[in-house]
Amino acid sequence: MLEKIKEFFFKLLNIGTSDSLSAVKIKRIRIVNGLSIIAGFAMFLAGIVVYFSFVDELPDNLSSFFDLIVATGQEKVELSEKWTILFPLIDLFMAVVATVVVFLNYKKRYNLARFIACLLPIFFTFTQSIFIGLRVSYFLLLSSVFAIMLYRTTWKYVLFWALNLLLFVFIAIYIHNFGEIFSTPKEQELSSVLINMINSFFILFLIINSFKKENLRNEEVLVEKNAMLSSQKNEISAQRDELHFKNEEISKQQDKIISSIQYAKKIQTAILPENILDKNNIENFILFRPRDIVSGDFYWMKSFEDKTVIAVADCTGHGVPGAFMSMLGISFLNEIVTKNNISNSGAILNELREKIKRALRQKGNIDEQKDGMDLALCIIDSKNMEMQFSGAYNSLYLIRSKQSIADNKISLGVGKHTLVTANQLELYDIKGDRQPIAIHIEETLFSTQKINIVKGDLIYVFTDGFVDQLGGEHYQKYYSKNFKKMLLSICEKPMNEQHKILDDEIENWIGKNEQVDDILLVGIRI
Repeated sequence: MLEKIKEFFFKLLNIGTSDSLSAVKIKRIRIVNGLSIIAGFAMFLAGIVVYFSFVDELPDNLSSFFDLIVATGQEKVELSEKWTILFPLIDLFMAVVATVVVFLNYKKRYNLARFIACLLPIFFTFTQSIFIGLRVSYFLLLSSVFAIMLYRTTWKYVLFWALNLLLFVFIAIYIHNFGEIFSTPKEQELSSVLINMINSFFILFLIINSFKKENLRNEEVLVEKNAMLSSQKNEISAQRDELHFKNEEISKQQDKIISSIQYAKKIQTAILPENILDKNNIENFILFRPRDIVSGDFYWMKSFEDKTVIAVADCTGHGVPGAFMSMLGISFLNEIVTKNNISNSGAILNELREKIKRALRQKGNIDEQKDGMDLALCIIDSKNMEMQFSGAYNSLYLIRSKQSIADNKISLGVGKHTLVTANQLELYDIKGDRQPIAIHIEETLFSTQKINIVKGDLIYVFTDGFVDQLGGEHYQKYYSKNFKKMLLSICEKPMNEQHKILDDEIENWIGKNEQVDDILLVGIRI
């Protein structure tokens, strides 16, 4: 039986709640319902008890009640039996209001229900104080507990405290100046005070018990969540250990791969030709900055008779794939120039393209790889002071002083080029052919450009890594325009100084960014 009563009372507490509401809002609705149900039931019982205890007949004329209040200041009036009907009427009215509060929650008018629930004890205590006196009005301050429980906003429950305090002061001043409104019989006064005390303590007990149960439920939920968190923690710990083990395995594999690539770098470095320019006392520098450990850019040199062949190439890709292509290119150049004894720059590029196409089985199909290389190749004839140049997309820069041109009466003797001047210097951008060393849609024979050279001329062959590097203040490419200006500003310096200046320049340009491609630049002074 007791369990059924508890279950029924719990259903009453949950009137107006739903799963869509927050836990805090559900708690407030339960408190309002619980207090209203208890208070309404208590007021209903109190009204019945008072009626049968003190009221024998109904008043004949309620208007005389107001006349009685007006005369209160002149003399104390004995509360006759016909006025005691006000006590049960007030109690029953409070019971109805409490029922309305629960009904408002049922209709989801939560704010209005909460507001009336806070006014309910204030109105009840105020009416009781009028009949009984200042002793009951102390309960006004206790009624503000409702506002503290049901409002989180500070100014709202302060407003209720202020209202209660104002009513309390009003009653105290009125009683001090005019005395009690009615002289209530001692037995009725005592019973009213006891009813108020019982109601107040019962309400406080209900509040404490409600919070206690709520805390117990929260503790149970907390224990469940802690158990869940502990389980998740153990699972995460196990996953972390597994991940750590996998990371160690990956790290070992990376170390093996890096070790292999480092060894590949040694092989690639060994295959790169020795600098024959140094052996022939030709002033030069080689700026070589692979993006990864191994490089897809490579340089190649060969000397025979009075001629020196220099090639600078940029293979498709970088890193390991580019390194494979570079080794293929070096091997083919050795075969073409050394074994076949070809000494025309255009013919060397034509033969190199055919060998690359055969090696990679390029036949022009749509789905096949278009791997290959861009390349600049020059043959310097120091005896006849002449240079051949052929390029696959890549260009050659030649810098000459205007004074040297005037003194030697020698023209450049080239076709495709652009000219940049600075002070007494001229930079010739000698263009290569617009086709790669690979399969191409419109293949033509590579052209051979013959250039007259004089002592003091500076020749620069390079890949696109320098000019395409992203960096600087606005994270943009270095661009060939800036590259030309830089070369014109430093070309009169010794070649080793040029190397350092250019290396520092690209290092500063990259800054905290990543190097995007391999960088290769060869500079020669005739």
